[in-house]
Amino acid sequence: MTLYRPPARRNLRFSPSGTRAVCLRSETDGEYVVELWTFAPDGTAQTRELGSVTGSPVALQPGVDDTGTVLLCHAGGDGRHELTRFDHDGPTRTAVEAAGFSLSPAAGLAVSYDEPTSTVWDIGSGRRIQRITEVDGLLTGGQPLDTAGRYVAFNQRTVDNRLRPLCVDTASGATHTLTPGRDGLQLLLARPGAGRLLFAVDITTQPRFATAALNPDTVTANGFDTPERLNATDGTVRPLAFDAPGTSVYLAVTRGVRSHLLRHDLATDTAQEITIPLGVVDGPAVWTDCGLRFPLSTPTLPYGIATAPGHPSGGTGIRLDVPRDPTPGTAPSWVTATVERYRWDGAAIEALVYGADWRTAPRVLIALHGGPESAWLAEFDYLLQALAAAGITVIAPNQRGSTGYGWDHQRAVDHAWGGPDLADIHQLADHVTGRRAGVRHGEPDGRLMLFGVSYGAYLALLAAATRPERWSHCVAAAPFLSGRRLYADASPPVRRLLDRLGASTILDDQFGERDLTPHRGGRALPVSPVRRGARRWSLTVDRVRWTPAHGRCDQLPDHSSRGEEVNNDDHRHLDAPAPRHRRGGGRARAVRHHLQGELRVDQL
Repeated sequence: MTLYRPPARRNLRFSPSGTRAVCLRSETDGEYVVELWTFAPDGTAQTRELGSVTGSPVALQPGVDDTGTVLLCHAGGDGRHELTRFDHDGPTRTAVEAAGFSLSPAAGLAVSYDEPTSTVWDIGSGRRIQRITEVDGLLTGGQPLDTAGRYVAFNQRTVDNRLRPLCVDTASGATHTLTPGRDGLQLLLARPGAGRLLFAVDITTQPRFATAALNPDTVTANGFDTPERLNATDGTVRPLAFDAPGTSVYLAVTRGVRSHLLRHDLATDTAQEITIPLGVVDGPAVWTDCGLRFPLSTPTLPYGIATAPGHPSGGTGIRLDVPRDPTPGTAPSWVTATVERYRWDGAAIEALVYGADWRTAPRVLIALHGGPESAWLAEFDYLLQALAAAGITVIAPNQRGSTGYGWDHQRAVDHAWGGPDLADIHQLADHVTGRRAGVRHGEPDGRLMLFGVSYGAYLALLAAATRPERWSHCVAAAPFLSGRRLYADASPPVRRLLDRLGASTILDDQFGERDLTPHRGGRALPVSPVRRGARRWSLTVDRVRWTPAHGRCDQLPDHSSRGEEVNNDDHRHLDAPAPRHRRGGGRARAVRHHLQGELRVDQL
């Protein structure tokens, strides 16, 4: 029986009042449904399909106004774009020729960029497009400063690389700086009507949050304040929205695998946590008459839109609206994920665990994320759910090098790929195996299985090579063979990132060089044994084949975009998308089918 696969939703945008939302719902590989959400005064939601579109989600950008009129910008090549307007009369299309054209978060506006200048466009309802103004530098964002939407603030990166907020009068086309005498600020939030602003300051040195008031006469910011406790908030902080009077700001704070939702009172500089399930707040948010509205995903919830109370007296819980997707037969009961923490010399590791207790489970798999600057999060993950549904307990650790645990944890693998992180995987395998002794297991000798994507695939191969007795299977999707080899195939922008991470530094210790590439005069790491079907086989380094995405690595290694198999007599290599990109249909299915064969499960 095939496990039901829920459609993915992406590119969510809210209308200014939050009474409408629009997103793209995936159907098949490369095809999406434009889905409109309408929220009633009591907060209940209904969804409606507006039409189908094809293309990469990177090139598809929707927007919606408070009347429910939806605009979809489809980016084409050579500066050609298409605006599709969805309303009660059906879709109508308008061609736009402008380089770097994209919809602004401010309804009815768009911005294009043709170096070295940006142009602000009035697109209204999509029927007529007019140029408002042209300025030097790159404009991003777009926050309305007044309830009428006449004044809109953008963040401007000038031609001499200064960053400052720029106010555009959409009626006259006039512009002026929002923060006279201050550069290096980025506008994050604005509350029209309340005149409250939130900035990031000193973003290149020591980033902090600063609040300010909007002078309605000059339309400039003044009265700057940097709240001490707000800036001391533990975790990765993302401001979501102001409340109606602008006296509190809502924050999504990532700590480890999960998000926390905080309401921070700016007058007292104190925060109250709003209870949400173990999950991830990912995407835009908006203030509504019912409170804060935002998207939420959990290990058992593919997608939902939550509403938090609009006042502290409204309680500390949330309302959750879940789309009713058509399901073939009975809707599945997704496997709950639990959070486990492990501690050993030099490290404290957090992991998500799917399925039965690994101490007694017949089969256990350790799944390694890409990156290394990435992490497993407590969001819905179909691949991990499918593995758990097939009877495999999955442990998904955030070893050293993962994000979300502080600077020291994240930077531990700089110039040390396959060092502290590999040690953590060995420690975790020892910890798990040592507590499974004496239990009858489905795998020979109670050994574990190992799966990784991109950087996680590289780490998985290293783990299998250096401690082969621990593993019965090792499946590596889109691996690379060494940081040095990855660097050689990378484009200049990626090389700069790899330089920062120290990817070309090759460790060499009792396990040998962290390089799976055949070479002369040095020690190569053999990968043996790996189980394939019902027989064992040895994979030595000279039989490893690597095919970087599109013939070279043009982006981060965990953004591979092909889904092909490369076969020889002893090795199957799957060049596949990373976990955060695997929901896109055919390429993700290739990963699952490969795992199905390698791990001997009936259906993934």
